[in-house]
Amino acid sequence: MASIDDFGEIPGIKPGHIFKKKDDCYKSGVHKSPRGGVHGSEALGAASICISGGYEDNKDEGNIIWYTGSGGQDDEGCQTQVGDQTFTSTTSNRALYTSYQQRRAVRVIRGAGKANSLTNNLYAPKSGYRYDGLYYVDDARIVEGKSKHKVCQFRLVRSMTEGMKGIPTRRVLTTERLKKMMRSTTR
Repeated sequence: MASIDDFGEIPGIKPGHIFKKKDDCYKSGVHKSPRGGVHGSEALGAASICISGGYEDNKDEGNIIWYTGSGGQDDEGCQTQVGDQTFTSTTSNRALYTSYQQRRAVRVIRGAGKANSLTNNLYAPKSGYRYDGLYYVDDARIVEGKSKHKVCQFRLVRSMTEGMKGIPTRRVLTTERLKKMMRSTTR
C-alpha cells in the first residue's frame, strides 16, 4: 500500500540512474513493488511503474508510453491475454486510473525486458533497470488488444523539467542504416 511519501522524486536518484536488479529499485524506494509492475493505491494513485516486457500491448515511444493495465493474462504470467481487463479489475488499474484523474506524477522505471519482448526496444536499457523520471497519465482508455481481448491502456507523457536529459537509446543497426554508412565511407 502506498503512502503520500512514496510519490515524486526520490532524493539522490536522478533520471538515468541504473539499478542492477529490480530488488535494488525496491531497496532505494524508486519502485516499492518487488514483483509487480505498478506500485500505488486506489486512493492515491500510482507512485511508480516498471516496464519490463510483461504485456504485448505496451508501446514505448520514449517520452510517451502506452502502458497496458494488469489482469487477464494466462496463469503462466506470459504476455498472452486470455481475458478482458477493466479499470476496476485490479489494484494496479485503479491506481493508474486515479493518477489519470488526479494528474499525480508517476515514476517510470524501464527494465531490459525479456528476450524477444515487445518492450525490449530502443528505449530499454541493455541490462538491469533504469529510472527515467516522472511521467503524467494524460489518457486512459479501454481498447481491443492484439489478442482481441479488452485491455486498459494508460498514456504516460514525460515531464520535461529544466535541465532534463533525453532518454538514452540503444543504437539499432538496420540494413538501411548500414547501407547509408557504407555509402558515406566510400565517398
